[in-house]
Amino acid sequence: MGAKKKEMERLVKIFTGCIEQHENYELLYSKKLACYLLLELNSYRKDVEDTDCYYEPKEFCRKMFEIIAQDAFALSEFEHDEPDEQEQMEMKRSLGVYTEQLPEYKYLADEVLEGYGVVD
Repeated sequence: MGAKKKEMERLVKIFTGCIEQHENYELLYSKKLACYLLLELNSYRKDVEDTDCYYEPKEFCRKMFEIIAQDAFALSEFEHDEPDEQEQMEMKRSLGVYTEQLPEYKYLADEVLEGYGVVD
């Protein structure tokens, strides 16, 4: 087994709980494409809205960090452009659960947070 595939499997194992509890995402492995397919679902319409194919561990990890950060940002019930203090704390906490297990990818989580204007 190649190092890249082994690393993807490790990441999938770490993020499995996150994906399984999320109502808007499903992760599948395609033997024909030799990649992981991340399906973005619309559970209301019972439809697949988008599909991304991940071959690279870095891209998959970044996407998972983006999903986690977006979920924390969506805590508030009102529309706003920047996360408030509570959301920023939740974003850091939620991502920290994974960066503790994946310290080599922490820089990706930091980049995601910076995209939201969250800095340490």
